[in-house]
Amino acid sequence: MGKLKYNQKGFTAVEGLLIVLILVVIGAVGYMVYHNHHKTTTAAATTTSSTKPATSTKTTTSTTTQPASTYAGWKTYTSAEEGASFKYPANWTATVPDYSHGTQPPQGSDYVNINSPDNNFQVHWVSDYGDPNGCTAGQSFSGITYSDVTAVPSVSNLYYVQVLDTNNSFPTTTLELINGSGGKAPTVGSGGTICPTLAVFKSKNSNRYLQLYMSYSTPPSSYTGAPYPQPSAAELQTIKNILLSFSYN
Repeated sequence: MGKLKYNQKGFTAVEGLLIVLILVVIGAVGYMVYHNHHKTTTAAATTTSSTKPATSTKTTTSTTTQPASTYAGWKTYTSAEEGASFKYPANWTATVPDYSHGTQPPQGSDYVNINSPDNNFQVHWVSDYGDPNGCTAGQSFSGITYSDVTAVPSVSNLYYVQVLDTNNSFPTTTLELINGSGGKAPTVGSGGTICPTLAVFKSKNSNRYLQLYMSYSTPPSSYTGAPYPQPSAAELQTIKNILLSFSYN
């Protein structure tokens, strides 16, 4: 009876060892599986991480379409006497004014009017105005105010100015080119330093006076009793572009 118990106890001990051994084997296998899986996952994560910078730094080139040139399709007027030119829209028309009965401009100079499509405005060019008598350099005139001053890109000390003239019964806006006073640009908001009805600037060799400015094609208001037709914002910009295109050849 005691021997049987011994055998049962021995079998129980062996069985326990087998169970422990099985658990150890299972644990080892589980550890190896887990280790291999974790290694593979880490390697994959490392590979993904290493490839991301290459993807994120990939450059995409976008093509920006440049706007058409302001002067695309425009015509060019060239002054033979001054050796200068300016551009104007193709739908504006060039006409030569009749100065045969006047004293200005002097004989031999070239001059032209560039007329707007509605014939309300014109850009007037004279290569030799003559003597701008009555004007004193630096003199100011009441009722004359500069509301826009822009340097002409191709000519030093030459400026486009938008002038508001309130001397008449009806305020008028004119656009013109003038020289800076003492080499300095006119100041926006300041009083004009030119004769109220005269816009001139010096020629390249400074021995003559030139004109390039906007004038009105319609009769003065004092003749008709009605105000001048004022240019729209688009017309102002077009005339400004004409004046700013002035350059020496």
